[in-house]
Amino acid sequence: MTENENVIDASTVGESESAAQSTAAESKTATEDKKTTCKTGNGAMWLAIILLIAVSIGGIVILYKRLDMVENRLFANLKTVEASNSPKVTDSESDSRLVAKIVALENKDQDFSKKIEKILATQKNFISIEQSANKESKRLNDLKTDFATFKENLATVPQSLELESKKLNLLRDDFSSLEKKLKALQEEQAKAKAKNLGLLKARPVIKTGIRQAEILGNLKQAALLFQEAAVILRDAKDPRNALAEQKLVQISQNLQKAYIPDVMQINSIFDDLLPKVNQLTFLGGKIAAKKPKKASKADDLSASGVVNTIWSDVRSLVKISKDESEYKAVTSNEARQSYRAILRLKLEQARFMAHTSNQAEYENSINAARMLTEKFFDNTNSKVTNFTKSLEEAAKVKVTTEDVTDQLQIAREIIK
Repeated sequence: MTENENVIDASTVGESESAAQSTAAESKTATEDKKTTCKTGNGAMWLAIILLIAVSIGGIVILYKRLDMVENRLFANLKTVEASNSPKVTDSESDSRLVAKIVALENKDQDFSKKIEKILATQKNFISIEQSANKESKRLNDLKTDFATFKENLATVPQSLELESKKLNLLRDDFSSLEKKLKALQEEQAKAKAKNLGLLKARPVIKTGIRQAEILGNLKQAALLFQEAAVILRDAKDPRNALAEQKLVQISQNLQKAYIPDVMQINSIFDDLLPKVNQLTFLGGKIAAKKPKKASKADDLSASGVVNTIWSDVRSLVKISKDESEYKAVTSNEARQSYRAILRLKLEQARFMAHTSNQAEYENSINAARMLTEKFFDNTNSKVTNFTKSLEEAAKVKVTTEDVTDQLQIAREIIK
């Protein structure tokens, strides 16, 4: 009965070993299938992984059940051996056989332990494979997400291309318009060079200088304008303008050297002479004072300033001119006032002619005032002689600006 049980145990152990081997083979086959399916495609890979995990779990469960059965049988065999080792048993051969069987069972138990360890190691490998599979799954999900994003971006590519195409067309249009403008500018520059751009810029300045000298008589300002025009021609760096530049410089220098009457000096001469008219002494000495007459209506109407003086002077002249003998000794107060007024008028006339640069009329007015002074005033009086000398000095003053007509004509020829 014991030997049969041992035979059954041995067969059971053999079956468990074959089951373990078949499980290991199945796991290896599943592993290889997994590798091949991973290569073929993601769906096959996941199917192989699931099958592998199911097979491995099933093999482990079977192994654990077989181990439990083997353990139970080993405990039963040990109890039988203990019972056979009792003092009642005397057969030594049966004892040795039992001992050999026990040793064989222990060896098989060790082999089973090693196989179990291998199975546990394989289980660890399965766990690492599962972790790798999880990583690959995550990576696959990331790839799917990236692919979806790429697909969305790819859908917007035609719109972006269309927008960029429009921008490119606009840039081409702008570039074309810029090319046209550049070409127009180049043509204008070529025309400007042909038309002498420097002279075009200098022409209005030269015209202004001519007006200043000819109409306003401002030679200093005209000289500055001609100098500015020469600088414009020099900056243009056109060989055609070299002669015109030299002429303008020469005109500017000549105008700066030209004589210009000193208006302040002329005004000071007459401001000094006019107050002295009332201090001059007439021929014939002093006149006795008379009672003042009542002013007439005509005198009242012309009783303001210079108008009254001129009016009375004109009336006196008409009255005095009847008797030529009165020019030597003036004994009437009205006549003396008239001659003083006439003298002042001649001086004012000379001042006006000086301001208008009329040299001939200026000299005529001064000479008329001098002759009037010598004829009706006491030339033995120091004030009268000094007044006459001042008139002679005033007659020598040049009141006309130097003639620059030839210089202005040269300037006109430049801008033709």
